[in-house]
Amino acid sequence: KQGAVILKQYADVFARADREFGVQAPVIAAFWALETDFGAVQGDFHTLNALVTLSHDCRRPQLFRPQIVPLLTLIDRGVVPADVTGT
Repeated sequence: KQGAVILKQYADVFARADREFGVQAPVIAAFWALETDFGAVQGDFHTLNALVTLSHDCRRPQLFRPQIVPLLTLIDRGVVPADVTGT
């Protein structure tokens, strides 16, 4: 039920994501629900530390290494703070 509301509420954003990245709205909404319950769960892990650790001490470093530079770029541009947290 909440997913249907979210799909309608953010229809324009989902449509843009579909056009630009080829990812359909239900897929994005499903991950959003799974990872954060649509933003209700923000997480308390220091994101940069977690990415660096997971990119070196993990069975799947290839999943985490590509995320480090984009995060540093977002921090450098002031989009997110250096101490950003996540799940």
